[in-house]
Amino acid sequence: MRRLVILKYVLVHALCLPPGDLLAEWRNAWSTEDWTTFLQDLRRQASELAEQLKREKLWPHLTRDERLLIDSPLLELTDQQRINASWLMEGATCLLWALHYSDAVIPYDEQASMDLLKSLPPSPPAELQRTANLRRQTDIERARDLAELWHWRSRTRQLQEMRGRETTLPPGLTFEKIIGMSAAAARERGDLPAVIGDDFPAFGKPYRDTTAEEYGTLTSIAMERHRAFNWLCGRAPRNRWDETPTDT
Repeated sequence: MRRLVILKYVLVHALCLPPGDLLAEWRNAWSTEDWTTFLQDLRRQASELAEQLKREKLWPHLTRDERLLIDSPLLELTDQQRINASWLMEGATCLLWALHYSDAVIPYDEQASMDLLKSLPPSPPAELQRTANLRRQTDIERARDLAELWHWRSRTRQLQEMRGRETTLPPGLTFEKIIGMSAAAARERGDLPAVIGDDFPAFGKPYRDTTAEEYGTLTSIAMERHRAFNWLCGRAPRNRWDETPTDT
């Protein structure tokens, strides 16, 4: 629960500003005094957030990158920092499910919306931690296995696109056969809603037919959810979120 609350704070902080083009319009339209006041408000809000995290005894549990993001002036955050922060929502949705705030983990070809955070009550973090109710370990382990499976599918495509790797497979096997068997087994277990063309279903078509952009989205979703579930299952060294392995 503490990790979920931290993710919420970081997400809201990093993504509260409008797009850069809109900010540029404001800068051009506003007076120097109005723009200066706006910048001062941003700095004050960041400072207040850091103090709030410290009062609630959450600050020591932030990762190095999370502290750096909150300590940085919002207008100085890089595009990469914002992108990295936005993908934290995938881990947050896993924790929301694990803590009974959602009925199911959303499909692996659907990005998690920040609207999902509205299901987290606006109670003080200490109260949320006190009343936290985690799902059964067996259910969480099964969800972890599914995240790893989708991440494996992503890396399998990466291997397929690398020349000369087919020879590393046992005789008589191809990546296509392995993917087909894995998809069929997952469908039989109820882990996949369907199998399309002997492949995982993604955006209404076989995974292999997804565009480069769609493939990038699928990879990021699977990797972030895999990280969250591995961490939740105790696979991170010293329980450190940012050191959680995502091997497949």
